Amino acid sequence: MIKKAKGFKAAPLKKFKMGGYLYDVYLKEDYVKLHKVWGATNLIEKFMVFDEACPIREALATVVHEGMEAVNFQRQLGVDHSDMVNLEDGVLAMMVDNPDFFIKALKEIKKENKERGD
Repeated sequence: MIKKAKGFKAAPLKKFKMGGYLYDVYLKEDYVKLHKVWGATNLIEKFMVFDEACPIREALATVVHEGMEAVNFQRQLGVDHSDMVNLEDGVLAMMVDNPDFFIKALKEIKKENKERGD
């Protein structure tokens, strides 16, 4: 499990909601060199950390993966990590292949939530 460490910087997006919980978001220089991954999440302390130089596609893949991990953990689904990686690839491909659909749908959901006061 990752722990908050010296050198963590607040990310431009300081909070990220996953599975109904708010996570703090941090950036860390050379995180990928140290840990061999672009980012990670501490599900207990509720924070995410990304390498400062993380390319946008890898950042999105990491967010999808970590979001799925959070839901798996919080709902105690018991999905194996290797299965999670396979699901992540499929979900990410679906989002990348259909951006217009997701952009339009998310705008509509945001509008509905605002009208309801969410």
